[in-house]
Amino acid sequence: MATEFHSGNIIQLESRTTGGLLRVNALTGKIDFNGIYGKQSQFVVQIFDEHVTLRSVANPLHILVLRSGTLYADGKGDPKCRFKVHFVDGMYVKFESVHNPNRFISVHRKYSGNSDMQSVQSMRSSGDGTQGHFKVVLVGHTNTSYAS
Repeated sequence: MATEFHSGNIIQLESRTTGGLLRVNALTGKIDFNGIYGKQSQFVVQIFDEHVTLRSVANPLHILVLRSGTLYADGKGDPKCRFKVHFVDGMYVKFESVHNPNRFISVHRKYSGNSDMQSVQSMRSSGDGTQGHFKVVLVGHTNTSYAS
């Protein structure tokens, strides 16, 4: 596993498709790709048997979980919140749900009138499209441990 994926590392996920950072709003827990370089766009990595769990730095109660085709930040830290990391093109990764194999975190642009919205969803099959590719940026480390 790459150096970014060690328990306690703090990472940011930049979408290959949109260039935006995955963000969990610290107050509402809503997820989007409009993040800037700050705590709402940072995640603490936890490793469980070669799988990762991603916990929001801004609000540690927000753990990513892929459920019913949509990414949420209300996971409980159980095995449903774990992802298998696949490396792509030497500088990107994709995250496959362990609980729902062949489902990947992905971002899709939605065009609605003048506004350009982004939707965080899952993608079926191999996740070969760039919608499921993320650049991982290591931004720090924490020694805080969390129960799972």
